[in-house]
Amino acid sequence: MKEQSPHNEPHFTWNDAFYDEKSLEESFRFDDTGREISSREDFHLVTIRPGFSIYTSRLEPRKTPSWDLQVAFAPLCFSFCLGGKIGVHWQRGKLADSITLERGANSFFWLDQVTGHSQHLSPETAYFVAILLQPEILADYLGEEMEHIPESFARILNKKTAFANFTMTPKMILTAAQAFEHSDCGCAARLHLESCGLSLLAQQIEQLAKTELRPARPLCSSDEERIRAAADILVRNMANPPGISSLARQVGVNESKLKRGFRQMFDSTVIQFLSAQRMIRARVLLSQGMDVSETAFSVGYNSVSHFILCYRKTFGVTPGFHKHNDRLF
Repeated sequence: MKEQSPHNEPHFTWNDAFYDEKSLEESFRFDDTGREISSREDFHLVTIRPGFSIYTSRLEPRKTPSWDLQVAFAPLCFSFCLGGKIGVHWQRGKLADSITLERGANSFFWLDQVTGHSQHLSPETAYFVAILLQPEILADYLGEEMEHIPESFARILNKKTAFANFTMTPKMILTAAQAFEHSDCGCAARLHLESCGLSLLAQQIEQLAKTELRPARPLCSSDEERIRAAADILVRNMANPPGISSLARQVGVNESKLKRGFRQMFDSTVIQFLSAQRMIRARVLLSQGMDVSETAFSVGYNSVSHFILCYRKTFGVTPGFHKHNDRLF
């Protein structure tokens, strides 16, 4: 046991726990003093093969507003954030930086030999799906393509930085949401998480290839901010979203750049992005007890039957099923 860190904050020291599933789960659920940070209901982990695991995690700001890290050993991590906002300040030797993990973020990081501090930046509960990979496992999956990974990923593997933030595609968002859709235990739950983990890894590797082959005219940082602002406007106003021309005017770009920006950043059209966000929001509302008709109208569908059709196409079941059997959020 170690003494509590200053200000009575949870403190985690990670070493070789990632080779063993039970130790890995305990390292996430308990801090160095043995204090429980995440309950079994809030954290589920499955090892797909040695060195390759997936977990779902729910982090409550009121329960653990902040925590310290001291990592001696860690695997590579692909993280998919469905909600919340967490700030991370990290340091490795002379390297140091800060990064924000928030809704819609697809992050790639390697916390090996890193110290740092994390804290919730909003009162919203944070929902994460994460894939943990040993570097040799990633190299095994990528094969010869490992030599052509994007510079942003290569910098992490070469330990020139620890984090890289990208944006989840609509397909990633839906697959990550489905990862939460499992029973608490048993073979079926493990198989479900395994299938989601393999699907997310496949999508991540596909994104690696697309990142490498992006067009010669990438978006500048100011245009990326405008595209993210446009995405936020759509999410906030999904019940009555602006048209593409109006949305472009609001964020200060032309329609062509708006459409190209969504393709580059989200690998989708504006409409596909909005549809995926509507489905995720519908899942949340149904889990909170809202009836199907009210949910449909709340996320922007004028026709309940069309909403049910889209929902079934996305999740494979009707909204009514999730209203009565859902424990996602």
